Amino acid sequence: MGVILDIVYSFIIRAMIVLIVLTAMVNLNDSLFRQTERVALNDLVLGAAETIDNDFTLAGYGPSTSKVFAKADSIEAIFSADIDNDGTTETVRYHLGSGASGSHRILYRTLNAGTDLEIARDVILLRFNYYSKTGTALSGTTVSGIKSIKISMTIESNHDLNSIYSGTSETSSFQKATWERQYFPENL
Repeated sequence: MGVILDIVYSFIIRAMIVLIVLTAMVNLNDSLFRQTERVALNDLVLGAAETIDNDFTLAGYGPSTSKVFAKADSIEAIFSADIDNDGTTETVRYHLGSGASGSHRILYRTLNAGTDLEIARDVILLRFNYYSKTGTALSGTTVSGIKSIKISMTIESNHDLNSIYSGTSETSSFQKATWERQYFPENL
């Protein structure tokens, strides 16, 4: 009888060890997935930020380039700049289009009223704020006197991350990456 109890106890101990190892593997896999998603979102935000950075730094650049924003709206910006430094002024437009879901939208960049180029997907927040040299907020069409532009952008994952290890109940969460910068273009 003692031998049978020893076998049963060893079986129970082995089952507990397997359960502990499996739980650790599930937790590590969940953590790896979350970290991979965060890195991917950060790369998306930084890629879009580089394009925005190149364009807004050059706003108004060029000897005959207009220093007036054709449109200075909270979700759309249209301005002129000699982007490629070839002596020809280009018109640059940033705007949000519709996305696959209601809150996730696409950020587009259009050059000289050409084809829309997708800069970022799954944008849930894009805000342009324009300021005069005294710090007064500006907006509208054909706006002159803009001396700084503050841009905020948030991209949210379209993958719902569920976690059953949150304590009391299962929660749902989406990874987010935010980027914000204020520009003071020398040419405006």
